[in-house]
Amino acid sequence: MIFLRKENWMRASIPIATVALLCALCTIGADAQGQPEIARLEVVFWPEFDRPDMLVIYRIYLSDTTDLPALVSVPIPTEVGAPHAVAVANNEGDMFITPYTQQEAGGWLIIALEASTTEARVEYYAELDIEGSERDFTFDWPGGLDVGDFRYEFQQPVGSEEPIIKPPPEGEYLGLYGLDYYWSSMGALDADSKARIQISYVREQSGLTVDLLQQVPPRSRPEATGTPDQPTATTTLPTETTEPEATPAPGFPPFCPSAMAGMVLVPGAALMLRRRKRRDAAKIG
Repeated sequence: MIFLRKENWMRASIPIATVALLCALCTIGADAQGQPEIARLEVVFWPEFDRPDMLVIYRIYLSDTTDLPALVSVPIPTEVGAPHAVAVANNEGDMFITPYTQQEAGGWLIIALEASTTEARVEYYAELDIEGSERDFTFDWPGGLDVGDFRYEFQQPVGSEEPIIKPPPEGEYLGLYGLDYYWSSMGALDADSKARIQISYVREQSGLTVDLLQQVPPRSRPEATGTPDQPTATTTLPTETTEPEATPAPGFPPFCPSAMAGMVLVPGAALMLRRRKRRDAAKIG
């Protein structure tokens, strides 16, 4: 397999599949006067968290000058079937599930949602290649969108060795759940540009991270390398509700309850982080 470094992103002539993808994105965004500017897109990887798969989270940050509400469209792999959760932030920064549509184009599923604020999430599970103790995963970004800052973040599973990530991470920090996170900014991508992220790691320990968290002793928080803020991954995406918050279980962040029929659970069962307001648009939120 070929590992692509930042300077070697695929910028060749646009293939037919990419043309179809661009057309689909433009068509879907037509009612919202075109696709809004994505100031930052963070692709977050949580392997073996609550499934023996890779949870992929798109943290989408629109430009502060975006006219709201805005129709946002992003591609996910066709083979995943459908997103696991789609959400937008309310004015307080909490994430709530939202309706969406999907359309297949150019070998990808185009997920379209209406964003009432400048932050949104799309999450899906993808197959993680597991052979013995070795894990491998490849993420391909098909292009089709202009992104001001394209980033990734990787959550290291409990009991695993340090990962090998290409392009290599810029920094590492101790974050949510007391786990190690690796991150990097890959810079701006235009609609013609593709990107690839490859991840491999060794893990002798069995079990899912969410089941092992209570067995792991608390860790102190060392100085982080690089400059990201702490992660704000969505762990539960409830529907909009005015019900009071429940008391959180020991060791876990608080969650906002709602009618169970409308609740979409992302990793960690019924949990939801309250996202701190972004202090700096250049930091990972």
